[in-house]
Amino acid sequence: MFRKRDFAVLRSGKLSFEKQYQKVLQTHLEELRALAEMAKTLKVTLLYSSKNNEQNNVTMLKEFLESMEAM
Repeated sequence: MFRKRDFAVLRSGKLSFEKQYQKVLQTHLEELRALAEMAKTLKVTLLYSSKNNEQNNVTMLKEFLESMEAM
């Protein structure tokens, strides 16, 4: 989904992290719907390797999945 080189582009300041990652998530709606459905009944653990605890793909993914549940 989101590759290491994508983070390099984001760090360069060319694109905002949130905007770029939202685009990535939109390309995987079917898989994310299935994951959101599983999360209703099963414990789902999201992992990341970023040193930045506030701005990382898992934080955005969690928020995105939670917004899907609200729909």
